[in-house]
Amino acid sequence: MNAKIMMIFLLLLALPSVGLALRDAPAPWLRDLCNTPGNPEPPPEPPPPEPPMQPSCTELFGDVRDFELCRETDETCRFQVRLSRSTCHQLCRSQGSVCVDADRSCNGNDNDTCMTQRSSEVCECERRDDLNNRRLSCEDAFGRAPGFQLCRQREDRCEFAATTGTPGNPGHCRDMCDRFRVRCLGARDNPQDAPCDVIPGSNDNCLTERSTEICICERPFR
Repeated sequence: MNAKIMMIFLLLLALPSVGLALRDAPAPWLRDLCNTPGNPEPPPEPPPPEPPMQPSCTELFGDVRDFELCRETDETCRFQVRLSRSTCHQLCRSQGSVCVDADRSCNGNDNDTCMTQRSSEVCECERRDDLNNRRLSCEDAFGRAPGFQLCRQREDRCEFAATTGTPGNPGHCRDMCDRFRVRCLGARDNPQDAPCDVIPGSNDNCLTERSTEICICERPFR
């Protein structure tokens, strides 16, 4: 019997002993064999993300005139507001929402509707959590204004320099904002050579008549 045949014979004799050793091995030994560095256990799955916090009614509607919160639910926001002979329908719509109800007081239950005209009213608007994501950029909203130059874009308003009239026929920022169907929130006097600078001591308001001015208009929705 040559050496090659002898080696094959010895391997055949050894194979059954290897199988018995594996079969009779203790469980920890098998676990260690399976969990070698080449076969790591999969990492645990990450926990699901927490849902985003819902904006409060004050965050959604708190910029309206004389806002006073009455009640807040998951579906609606009910608040006192000064309307200036307007309606809750118009007020809610201006905020990108829909009017649900209207009353004379926070706890009232009268015959007012969303179309009732009053100087002050309690409006109940549908809650919209994505209001701020649906506003136009200031350039898109007011870029067509004469002499437009953006000064500052905020979450709810746009401040921009504009030509509101001529030296002989001055205009005001309320007319400028009305042109784009939004409310005027303020005005600032500005120098001709630096349109976005405010002249110190400026006490301008939406009805101050000038040929050029910084107008602060409500930022409209898409």
